[in-house]
Amino acid sequence: MIREVQPYNGTKTRRASLVAVQCAVLHDRHNLREPEDRRRRRWNYTRLADRFGLSSARVASDYVALGREILSRRDREEI
Repeated sequence: MIREVQPYNGTKTRRASLVAVQCAVLHDRHNLREPEDRRRRRWNYTRLADRFGLSSARVASDYVALGREILSRRDREEI
C-alpha cells in the first residue's frame, strides 16, 4: 500500500542492472578454477549470491542471464 502512494524514482532498476552486469562479468570473464579443487569455479552462482546479497543461487543465475542480455545489447549498439 505504501509503494502505491510513493512515487517510483527508478533507482532500484538501475541498481539491479548494475548488479546483473557485474554478476555476468564475474561469472563469464573472471571465473578461474579453484586451486584446491580444479573441478570448481571461483564465481559459481552460490558465491555470486553471497557476494551481492541475493537470496539464492537461482536468483544469481537469473542475474547472470540478465547481465549477459544487457552486455549483448550494448555490444550490438556499438557496431
